[in-house]
Order: sequence, then C-alpha cells, then structure tokens
Amino acid sequence: MTGTVPRIRSLDGLRGLAAVIVLISHSLMTVPVLAETHYGTERIANAGHPLWIFTYTPVHALWAGTEAVYIFFILSGLVLALPVLYGKTFDWLAYYPRRITRLYLPVIAAVLLASAIVKLMPRTDDVRLGSWLVARPNDYSLMSVVQDMILLGGVSRVVSPLWSLRWEILFSLLLPLYIAFAKKWPSLWPVKISILVALIALGEAISSSYLSYLPMFAIGVLFATEWTSIKKFSLVINRFRNPFIRSIAWASLIAVAVFALTGQWILNGILGSSAKSLLTLPMAVTGACLLIFCAAYYPAFRNLLERSSFQWLGRISFSLYLTHEPIVIGIRFAFPHAPVAITICIGAALSIGVAQAFFLLIESRTIIWARSAGRVLQSLPSRRNIAPSSTGNPGS
Repeated sequence: MTGTVPRIRSLDGLRGLAAVIVLISHSLMTVPVLAETHYGTERIANAGHPLWIFTYTPVHALWAGTEAVYIFFILSGLVLALPVLYGKTFDWLAYYPRRITRLYLPVIAAVLLASAIVKLMPRTDDVRLGSWLVARPNDYSLMSVVQDMILLGGVSRVVSPLWSLRWEILFSLLLPLYIAFAKKWPSLWPVKISILVALIALGEAISSSYLSYLPMFAIGVLFATEWTSIKKFSLVINRFRNPFIRSIAWASLIAVAVFALTGQWILNGILGSSAKSLLTLPMAVTGACLLIFCAAYYPAFRNLLERSSFQWLGRISFSLYLTHEPIVIGIRFAFPHAPVAITICIGAALSIGVAQAFFLLIESRTIIWARSAGRVLQSLPSRRNIAPSSTGNPGS
C-alpha cells in the first residue's frame, strides 16, 4: 500500500446523519401505527396513503434505524483499520486499553443514566401506546444493568441500541485478525467482499447474528485496505465533462444506494407481506457501502456532510446513540395522553441536548483517558512499537 489517507471529515458527518436517523426511528416507533407496520403486525393497504409512502418506499430511509447501524458497522471497520494500515507505526498493546476505555466508559455511564431515567419515568403496559413501547422492559434490574455494562454476553434490551455495541466490542478485540484477512492476497479484495456478502446472507438464512454482523466490519476493513483503489471508481463518474451529466450520475448512485438500503421495506410494499429474504440484508449492506463511497467522493454530498452542523452531529453521534432511547421512551410514558407529535419533538430535542452534555462531561473526557491509557504502555522502557506500515495521516 502506498499513498496517504487524510482525515475523511465527510464520514464524520455521515456518522452524525446515521445517529439522527436512529433517533428519528425510535421516536417514530412511539407512533402505534408505525410500530405495527414495522413489526409487520399491521399493513397500510392504500398505496396512495402518505403513511404507505413513508413506510414502503425509499422514503423509509429517513427512519431506517437498523440500516443506519449497518453504516456504523462498516464505518467502524474503515475508521479503525486506517491508522493500522497507513500510520507510521501502530502499537497493538497500547491499542487495546485505548479502545476498551473509549467504548466501555461511555457505555457504563449511559447505562447508569438509563437506569435513573427508568426510575424517574416509570414504564407501563398500556397497549394504547403501541406494540414497540409495550415490548420495552418496565424494570431495569441490577442483573440487567450489569449485563448491559459487560455487553459480550448479550444485552437486556432495556436500552436497545446497546445490541450493536456487543458487535463493536467483538470486532475491536478481533481487529488484528480482520487486518490479517484484509492484507492477505490484496488483489483478491473483490472476491473477499463477495464472500463476506455471502456470509451475511447465510447468517440471515440460519439466523446467526455472528455471520450477519461481524462480516460487515470486515467489509469496512477491506475498504480501508483498498481505499486508494476504491477512489479510482469515483474518477469514472468525474470523467464526464458536462457538470449536469456528472451530477445526474452521482445523484443516480445515491438513489441506488437508498433503494438498496430500504430494499426490505420496498418489497414489503410490493408483496404485501413481511419480506425478509436472503437478499434483503445483503442489499442493505450494499446500500450502506454505496452511501459511504458517495460521502467520501461525491462533491455535493461530501460538502454537505462537511458543514459545521453535520460535523457537530458526528462529534456527538456516539453520545446521542447511547443516551437517546430511554429519553424518547420516558417522555412518551410520562405524557401518555399528550399528542404523540408533541412528545416526539420534546423527546428528540431533549435527547440532542443530553447528548451534547454527555459528550462534554463523559465522552470527551473518556477520549483523553483512553489516550492516557495507551500512553502508559507506550512509555514502558521494554515496549517497542509494532506493526509499522506506510506513512500518512490516518483518516478518522
């Protein structure tokens, strides 16, 4: 590998956008009819109905929370691998305390915050609030709190976004194996991606979460390994001299990405039943990959994501992801008779405010502590930096 990879700021913005989509998704799940259509227990039959369009067309991308998490997974693989592959040196033993501190301390703080919110805003089994809210556990027992802090053995689902952190932790621990896989036979990276997509489909077929989710991180690592090669694909579109044709080509690629990302919901609208085939998850992953590619190389999309508002959202995205759901749920249970639109707006606004405070008080300090944890090992006289690679400022 040669060349340098600067910090890809637009991917920070994409991460922020994905976090907002997760927030919107959980907020809209407090609307009973949307919760029922999400679970497939109720269907909007009229194709011209606004809710049908909102649910069974690519417009669903606005609240495709699960699909947004797939973007997180692929981005994690990409961002975590770049320093290893393009940094001057990389210290694996220093990496582990940095990464564990970086992930676990915010999770522990978020779990404690959620426990307090559940106590302050009790949950009920009021079926009028919809199936999604009723399915949320009413209590946050000590056993569940400990389980959610550990993550590796599964999560309690009291704070449902934590399900993805389990896979984030596993990937982080297994990063050396992912790097070795990506660097072996580099010219075969398209074949590797095909194999990974096939594994994802197999995982969906046999209901194996390990096969469904862990290969997504590997795709991100492969992206990092071949980042300079992947960039060449953008040149194919940029060769169009006519700016209008070039814009149409990029916009079409964005449209294909969104269509693939929401493929399951589109099929639901066409087939009239819950459509979860072997193709829907690979389609969503393909759409996520295309969006990441467009975020990095589509000038208009890249410039949008590099704006200060999206950069700020990217900065607080982890805090927002960890803290928003108990707030959204708590507000709805606290005001069950209020118009749902009002509780959604209050919950979303409060979630963003809490995320900003959480970032300042917890996450930003955790970043400093994580770096310090790594430096402790690096400063030991017996230590040596390992895994040298080509020079360059790693992307983030």
